[in-house]
Amino acid sequence: MSTVESLYMHFPYCVHICNYCDFYKLPLVSRDSELPNLNEKYISYWIENKKLLAEHGFKISKLKTLYVGGGTPSLWGDEGISFLSQFMKEFSFKSEYEFTLEVDPGTITEKQLNSWIKLGVNRFSLGIQSISQTFLKILDRRHSKEDILDLLTIFQRKKLNYSVDLIIGAPYSKEEKRNIINEIKELVIFGPSHFSVYILKPHGAYPLKKFLPSDEYIENEYLTVCKTLSTLGFSQYEVSNFSKKNLESQHNLRYWSSESVAALGPNATGFLKTDNKTAIRYSWKTTKSQAKIEKLSKEELKLEEIYLKLRTKIGIKKSDFINNSSFDELRRNWISLGVCESQGENVVLNSKGLVILDSLMDSLFRLNLI
Repeated sequence: MSTVESLYMHFPYCVHICNYCDFYKLPLVSRDSELPNLNEKYISYWIENKKLLAEHGFKISKLKTLYVGGGTPSLWGDEGISFLSQFMKEFSFKSEYEFTLEVDPGTITEKQLNSWIKLGVNRFSLGIQSISQTFLKILDRRHSKEDILDLLTIFQRKKLNYSVDLIIGAPYSKEEKRNIINEIKELVIFGPSHFSVYILKPHGAYPLKKFLPSDEYIENEYLTVCKTLSTLGFSQYEVSNFSKKNLESQHNLRYWSSESVAALGPNATGFLKTDNKTAIRYSWKTTKSQAKIEKLSKEELKLEEIYLKLRTKIGIKKSDFINNSSFDELRRNWISLGVCESQGENVVLNSKGLVILDSLMDSLFRLNLI
């Protein structure tokens, strides 16, 4: 039986649903009714998850990574800490593990933070998105710059291991252009070990659509971020992720390496890689513990693995492809375009290549490599 060493738990509640967000989340209206109901659901999801895994030849082993995301799981507060302290008796950790909690400024007290640490959390992901009060408002965030500074001060004093989330490609007017370099430099003072930088991709009904920047502006902003973080000692190891040495997100690396990850919670998605080089992706329904199953063939899994490798510093190599006769031509073309580096047998995209990843994938199809 194959083992699963990573688990994701989705906490769906937020104080406010930001106008650009299309993740599954709900406004937290009544803690007294909604959170106990959610806790009961997790138990149900866990029971059904074990059944699902067993049906496909898998079981949960000691965990290398646990990730509690959302939503805003720092809103779970004392109720969540109390529930998880009991629920986590269902599994155990390896001697070296990563336990990440997502936190939004203004949603956690220092006392609660201490309790999460005592529970075992050793990595935090802070949903800051911008440290500019102007752009916090533009991005429809409910926390203030003061909330951010208060939280960062605590994290700096405690010398915690944490990542900062930023959103780029935000709407702007001619009078209010963003200075992303200054924002990053202000944040780095507080000692984060990691940055996750995402390009805003709003839904069709996004209210500030007419103020969105051009593709050229977004590309320049992305490359500016990459250069700035590199100068400040952060290595880019995935299209949106930058870390200090040996402080990459181990949980997310498992996704990008196509490793098996179990999942619990409304709309949470798990991934199981089988021994015969196929895979199963399952997604939990939002109202009950039933899962939608998607089976990936060998060809579909191979395509996904190549895409994920191109997103990271793993890169691709000739032996990744069955039809590889045109690979050398592809490598020469990408090198001439200045979008990649050749590292031994591997071809690894640089920042310029990562920002146009989708178009580079098209060239793989045109050469019939996949």
